[in-house]
Amino acid sequence: MTDKTPSVKFITPTGIAIYPKLHKPDTKFKAEGEYSVKLRLVPDTLPAETVEALANLLAEFVEDKKAELLTEKKAGKVKTLKVRDLFARELDEDGEETGHIVINAKMKASGVSKKDGKPWARTPKVFDSKGKKMSPVPFIFGGSELKVAVQAKAYYMAKDNEAGVAFYLEAVQVIKLVKGGDRDAKGYGFGEEEGYSSDDDAPAEKFDDSTEGDTTTGDAPAAGGNQDF
Repeated sequence: MTDKTPSVKFITPTGIAIYPKLHKPDTKFKAEGEYSVKLRLVPDTLPAETVEALANLLAEFVEDKKAELLTEKKAGKVKTLKVRDLFARELDEDGEETGHIVINAKMKASGVSKKDGKPWARTPKVFDSKGKKMSPVPFIFGGSELKVAVQAKAYYMAKDNEAGVAFYLEAVQVIKLVKGGDRDAKGYGFGEEEGYSSDDDAPAEKFDDSTEGDTTTGDAPAAGGNQDF
């Protein structure tokens, strides 16, 4: 990545966080650490001008890459070049599309400068719904409602002969914070459906069931019981 690489910066609409890694970087697969958040969105909530800008970014990149491959006498790769969709489609457990899209934004947590060889480290900026910077960053769980500032750049993977758009995490605004065990139905991916509502339940009739159906006499413990308890 360089500053001269064409990019599109935008802020997502409010979406639902999936496995966010914003409190501290994930080092399971990358020793340098990586912050990330997958954001579940309704496609229609993305502004048309943003989608158009991203589509143009990718289209121009693909044309330039094809010209480059032809110059390198790799016409075969031009014909088989795969272009990924702008956004990933969310799938349910059965592999069916849910109707949502997912933006996967990432930020490398540390590295070494190519200019001077010095190590560097960074963290994403995190703000609350009022725009106040959150420091320290709380543990943000999946199901939280977030807006994410991203920088989109086109990429090419020679190994897979594939082009697409990658989203680089810059900052996050927490609209609704979900802590451990606080996820609501939306946090699990459930929506509103026609059918049973707990609001329709009438208060249950109170009764004393302390002796209902009790056939023991109290003379001996039940089979398998422990007389010490």
